[in-house]
Amino acid sequence: MASICAVANVQLRSGFDSPSGLYYKTREGKLKVLAYKLFNQRADGTLGPLFINRRKRIPVGEWIPAEDCPTKGFAHRPGWHCTLEPNAPHLSERGRVWYEVEVEDFRQFNRPESQGGTWVLADWIRVLGPVSA
Repeated sequence: MASICAVANVQLRSGFDSPSGLYYKTREGKLKVLAYKLFNQRADGTLGPLFINRRKRIPVGEWIPAEDCPTKGFAHRPGWHCTLEPNAPHLSERGRVWYEVEVEDFRQFNRPESQGGTWVLADWIRVLGPVSA
C-alpha cells in the first residue's frame, strides 16, 4: 500500500478506515479502492482505453468521470473496468501497460479467474502510476 500512496502522493491519516489494505473510507464517507487497469500505451506515451471510446486520452493524477458509451458488440457495463490485481489473462498485453488506479463510487462484478476474477466497475478513476515489474 505504501508504494501506491507514494505514487499518488496520498497519505493515509487518522480518520481513514483501511481494514483490508485496499479499501478505505474518506472523511466524507466515500468508499474508495486501490485497483489496477490495463491501458493502451500510444507511441506518443499517452494512455487510452482498450476498447470503448478508444480515442480518449487518459491523464495521470486527475479524477476522471466514467462515460456511458454503448458500443455494438460489447455488453453494456458502464464505468471504468478495473481489477483487484494486475491480471487479465483473456487480454493481450502487447502495446498495453498496467497502471495502479484509485476508484470511487464503484461496484464489484464477479468474473471467472480466466477473466481476471473480480472486476471493479467505477464511476470515477484517478490513474496513479505504472505497475512496477
